[in-house]
Parts: sequence; structure tokens; C-alpha cells
Amino acid sequence: MQGLALTAGQTGLEVKASQGIAVTGVTIYGIGDEGAIVRSSSAGTWFTDVTIHDVGLRKAKVGFGVIVTASSGTVLTHTVVTNAPAGAIRVEADAVGTVTS
Repeated sequence: MQGLALTAGQTGLEVKASQGIAVTGVTIYGIGDEGAIVRSSSAGTWFTDVTIHDVGLRKAKVGFGVIVTASSGTVLTHTVVTNAPAGAIRVEADAVGTVTS
């Protein structure tokens, strides 16, 4: 996925049970809950030059920029998150080999 703008959904982008996904140059904004979620046995997901802002609009204290859970090998490079009331990036204990830079 490259060069897209994702807006106006409950979740901006969900990667689920997928392998080898590359997200490059994508902007995610105006989202009800989380900007992006990587979950459920996904492996080798790369976020590069991704901008996420203005998430968590549906209800108070909801809205991470990115949540990584139950997956392996997620890499986030040059990913910028602003205006995410719950926090920028949440990596849960069951996510293995997640790298952010």
C-alpha cells in the first residue's frame, strides 16, 4: 500500500492474519478509534513514512496511533503520530520482534 490517504472510518488500517505487508507514504487521519492495528498472526508488516493524526474521535480516551498485538516482525520507521489521545504506539506483550525508529 503506497501513497494513500485513509480517513473517516472507525479504524484507519487493520492488518490481520497477513504476511509481508508494506505500508509506505500513507496518511491516516480523522479516525474514530485507532489509526492502525496489526494483529492476529500477522508477520513482517512494515510501516515507512506513515503519518497518523487526529484519531480517537469517537469517544474520550480511545485512539492509539498504532496498536501491535499477537503478531511478529512489525517494523515502524519514520512513522509520525500526533493527536492520538490514548498514545502514539502501543506494543502489547504478545507482539514479538516489533521495532520502532
